[in-house]
This record gives sequence, C-alpha cells and structure tokens, in this order.
Amino acid sequence: MMEKQELWDASAEEMRRGYRIVEDEAECLFCGQRYYTQEIYAQDERWVLGERKMKSHVKNVHGSPLAMLLKLGPEALGISAMQLEMLQAFACGQSDQQIAKEKGVTLSTIRNYRFKLREKQKQAQLFVMMMTLLNENSGHSIQQLSDTALIDAHAAAVMRDERYELTEKEKETILKTYFDPQGALKEMPAKAKRKLAVLAQIAENFKPEVRYTEKQINTLLQRIWPDHVYLRRALIEYGFLERTADGSAYWRK
Repeated sequence: MMEKQELWDASAEEMRRGYRIVEDEAECLFCGQRYYTQEIYAQDERWVLGERKMKSHVKNVHGSPLAMLLKLGPEALGISAMQLEMLQAFACGQSDQQIAKEKGVTLSTIRNYRFKLREKQKQAQLFVMMMTLLNENSGHSIQQLSDTALIDAHAAAVMRDERYELTEKEKETILKTYFDPQGALKEMPAKAKRKLAVLAQIAENFKPEVRYTEKQINTLLQRIWPDHVYLRRALIEYGFLERTADGSAYWRK
C-alpha cells in the first residue's frame, strides 16, 4: 500500500497522476515502485520509456489515483465515514436513486451530501491556499518549530490526536531509549505516544509493496521482541499493517 509521507509531500499534479519524478526516476506514490525515465521497458509486447511504464503501473496495479485515495479512510481525508461511503458510491458511477436505495435513505439526503461535500471542497481549496501563503510568508512549514519539527502522523492512523504530536527530537530520544543498537526492542513503553513511535519504527521493517505471510511476519517480529503476537496485533490495531480477512496475507499500509 501507499507510503504516506510521499502523499503528504506530493503536489496536486503528482497526486492526480499517481507518481512523481525523482531525479531520473518515476516513483509511484502508492507503493514506491520506480522506473528510470530514460530506460526502455517491456510492456504488452512493446517497448516503452520508464514514465510510460509508470503510467501503466498506476492504472494496472492500483486502478487509479482516485481509487487509492478513497482507500485512505475517513481520518486521513478529514471526512466522516458516511461521507467517504458517498464519495465511493459517486466514484463508482452510481445514480442518486441507486445510492438512496442501497443506503436506505431519501433522495434529498443524497442531495444534501452532495451539497455538503461541495462546500467542504471549497473550504479545503481556501484552506490549502491559506496554508501555502502562510508557509511562504513565514519562510518555513507550519510544522517547523524553533529547533525541531513535528512529524506527520501516518495516513492510515486509526485516530489523529495528541498522541501523534511528536517532534523529530522526541522521536530520536524514544528510539534510543527503547531499542538496542541491533534494532531489538528492550521493552514496550506504556505511554501511547511512545508506543506509537516504537510501532512506527517497527513498521519500517516491512516494504509497502510486499505481501507477507503470517509466518514471515512472525519471524521478522521475533527478531525484534519475543512477544511477536502482541507486536503483530498492535501494528494492525494502530493502522500500520493490514491483512486479509483469512489472515493469509499482511502488508504495510
């Protein structure tokens, strides 16, 4: 699944197409796949340049940038769960009548959702412009403090509250306190903020584009801490890992 910092840092145009150009490579915003822009790759019995290959990758692997963004969840998008369901239905091309019947609501309710989502879009456009101008006028990002910077919560975070208010210096101190030089966990912190920082670090051991079996997950986590079952459950609970319903595959969100 998608690597979240890349999404936060992406421009509107990069997000619209689903990839960004990093020096001489095209990098997928959703899984980190890369292709050299000036190299030639095989595709459908033809040969294409790297950026063309990336466009096909986004379409064939992820469906579309819109489809992937709709999978982020209401917390990441700043909308309610029902608003997200409505957007997903609109994206599928369902008519208002179909949606109303499926949700068990009236047509006026669907129209009301359309109106509120449009108002939210207008507000979001103004807010983004305001923050852009603020950053330009101040000469630094809103998350930049006097001697350090706030760290973004990962986009799949199940909740966004003060537990995620963590600076780069605080993160560095926490990791030095709870991990030994070999990367093994000394103990699991009791405080939620520290626990989230520890789990985020553990999640870095998994590649976003790779699907793992439960055995592979357990083997990797056992190297970090003996109670691998607790770690696996915590990573899922806090939104760092996702799994299939039958538990046959796990992946980093």
